[in-house]
Amino acid sequence: MGKIRLMLITDDKRSNNRPVEEVVKAAVAGGVRCVQFRPWKPSDAEYLEKARALRKITRAAGALLILNDRIDIASLCRADGVHLGAGDIPIRDARVLMGDTGVIGYSAHSLEEARKAEMQGADYVTFSPVFPTTSTSLPRPVTGPFTALETDCELSIPMFALGGVNHENIVELLDLGMNHAAVVSCITAAPDVEAAARSLCAIIENETLSS
Repeated sequence: MGKIRLMLITDDKRSNNRPVEEVVKAAVAGGVRCVQFRPWKPSDAEYLEKARALRKITRAAGALLILNDRIDIASLCRADGVHLGAGDIPIRDARVLMGDTGVIGYSAHSLEEARKAEMQGADYVTFSPVFPTTSTSLPRPVTGPFTALETDCELSIPMFALGGVNHENIVELLDLGMNHAAVVSCITAAPDVEAAARSLCAIIENETLSS
């Protein structure tokens, strides 16, 4: 995960009624190399069907596919990993099921939570919300980029800044020295998903080359 700079998290409610397969196909065509599939209350059968379709799309593009919550479905569709949060199966137990090569991520909202996830064996964490966002069903106080930076500096695993990250404010994160970001609606809700993904990847690349 260290080489992955940008993660796209899907959002059924913020995709302009486009199928997730269409959104992801366009996003990976634009350069996204890690997709977290986060569907909104699907049936098990629907989740598996969509996950298998996304696995084909991401594999063809050489991109990682991470599934939200469901280790069983991740195993069935041979996804690269699973993303967990509070209330999900503990990270150490997930490692037993995912094996040494499976990627395990965790949703952290404080430095303490991020440290705990790292100690338990997470491969990466998302840290949110860094900026104001509506892409969550559980609103939390905004941490701000400096708290995110402090957390990032305390970890030895990648920390993806999440929450309201877009084409404008991602430069602020990169300039502070953060190397990883996760985005939702700035790609999923864009009129042209591929163009939005390509321009965001270009911003990250240009900032990296200039630093």
